[in-house]
Amino acid sequence: MPRGPNLVRSLPQNFVASVAGRSWSAALSFVLVPIYIRVLGVEAYGIIVLFASAQAVMVFLDLGLSTALNRELASLQIHRVDARGIRDTVRTLELLYWGAAVFMAVASMPAARLLTAHWVRPVELPPASVVQALGIMGVALATQFPYTLYAAGLMGVQRHVLLNRILIAATSVRALGTLAVLYWLAPTVQGFMTWQAVSGLIQSSLGLLGLWRSLPPSGVRARFIVGSLRHLSRFSVGVFGISATALILTQADKILLSRLLTLDALGYYGLASLAASVLSLVALPLFNTVFPRLTSLAAARDEARLGNTYRAASQAAAVLVVPAATVLILFSRDLLWLWTRDVATADQAHRLVSLLAIGTALNGIAQVPYALQLALGWTKLAFVANSLSIMVLLPLLVFLVPRWGAFGAALVWIALNVGYVVFVVAWMHRKVLVGELRRWYISDVGLPAVAALAAATVTRALVGRSATDGDRLLSAVAAGSLAILAAGLAASEVRGWAFAGIRRLAATITGSSR
Repeated sequence: MPRGPNLVRSLPQNFVASVAGRSWSAALSFVLVPIYIRVLGVEAYGIIVLFASAQAVMVFLDLGLSTALNRELASLQIHRVDARGIRDTVRTLELLYWGAAVFMAVASMPAARLLTAHWVRPVELPPASVVQALGIMGVALATQFPYTLYAAGLMGVQRHVLLNRILIAATSVRALGTLAVLYWLAPTVQGFMTWQAVSGLIQSSLGLLGLWRSLPPSGVRARFIVGSLRHLSRFSVGVFGISATALILTQADKILLSRLLTLDALGYYGLASLAASVLSLVALPLFNTVFPRLTSLAAARDEARLGNTYRAASQAAAVLVVPAATVLILFSRDLLWLWTRDVATADQAHRLVSLLAIGTALNGIAQVPYALQLALGWTKLAFVANSLSIMVLLPLLVFLVPRWGAFGAALVWIALNVGYVVFVVAWMHRKVLVGELRRWYISDVGLPAVAALAAATVTRALVGRSATDGDRLLSAVAAGSLAILAAGLAASEVRGWAFAGIRRLAATITGSSR
């Protein structure tokens, strides 16, 4: 396959590209959120929190077809598929996605009226403004929806660099345009949502061009053929089951809080969730990078390399996620103050940040085992685990949120991810990579995590409370750096990579000096 579909690309390059794209997007969000709150108010920011939750819903409710396409394209390295067939499959999915987007846009305004009348609880915002904002939000979600398919396709053909160039360009346009709208055109939540709709259309268009240019040419125009979806249906149905149940588990807190709390309280919870989501800057790029690689190795039935890749990725997840989570937990108040420059906001949200960071870190560690399950086409385990979690945790959420508010939701998030790490991973290793469970808990994840926690905690105890902004930032950076160093030394695979890299660098320097 010419152009994109020379699919063998280095994992480090793909991972770095994924981290760069997500880091740029997150950096812009972290810079802009305090501006949104200052210009629009925390109540309007509560609507933006709803927008973020709705975006997550759109990713989950694509019937699992985007993940199925990702897996299908990744397997091309081993099982060659004719160019015409794969292009017909992409065209068929593409038309389904754009059709769904049109339906979403048409239904957005009636849905906005229902939500305003029966769900959200504005305090100062006029109901008419809330209806307009939610209606335009529906259009924005519609324009962004097809991008899910194009991004999955680009990951499948391992064009991570191109994908993240598109992501960086689109998020830059979104950020700069939002600032221009808020400062010079319409400093309202309606203006904010309008530009999200425009920038979403730009992003989906870039994704369309990128994916089609990365597919092999066939000489025949791609067609809509329902039959081309048959070979994707079994896997996509399983992924949809996982996605639907995961949607309930990951978004039920925000959905329930949007009903029970005022919009300003929801805004604080959303701010804390955004702060904790910084951990996904590592976990999700690692998943996106490892999943196609594991899929290729599973298709080749290369169990030895499959196990090695799984172990190395698990250690990398622990080394990168746990130190960052520890810094968020220990320095949450300081970091929130440095970010928002608002004492009230830091006081309201810092405990939520610490709790949500614990659950998000556990979720990040569980991403590599989940990638292995999907690579093997094994969707039943995650679906059953999510279904059982709904039966146990959703009633707990309904019980705790009315009594403890946002803190109850954060505790349920922790419990959910403890269950994934303790029970789901253990069950997986009864059938896959049998005999690896003890090593995964102790060597791959446990030792790096304990080393990171110890290093960051000792650093926090030694530096104490910092008086100036510079000292606060320096203390957090020092704790994070020492935690990463300690975790890396405790992880055999990561330690081997680091020492090998140092030796290569030393050899290069020595050779150049001669």
